[in-house]
Amino acid sequence: MNSRVQPTPRQLRAFENELAREIERRNIASGWDVLNPELGWARRTISCDIAPPSLLANAAHCAGFTLLPFDLPTKTIMWVDPGKVEVIEAYGRSKTTIFES
Repeated sequence: MNSRVQPTPRQLRAFENELAREIERRNIASGWDVLNPELGWARRTISCDIAPPSLLANAAHCAGFTLLPFDLPTKTIMWVDPGKVEVIEAYGRSKTTIFES
């Protein structure tokens, strides 16, 4: 049985907010053009294999919980565009839109 305490709804909201701030900071710092998001695809992706990437781990830490290796699906890529977020889990699967405004 998993004895780890799951993040609370409040922590998850804090995680979402911190992640959004960090993505915006990273994109602005890298010169990403939000009006033409298809350019610079490397700057708009978050990749996860075994350990969570620092962007996600730092957002979790700021929200008061820890992401450990294997907490997230392996071989996952997230594309973050203005108004749309897509995810693909494992190689060979199709993208799933998880957010669209």
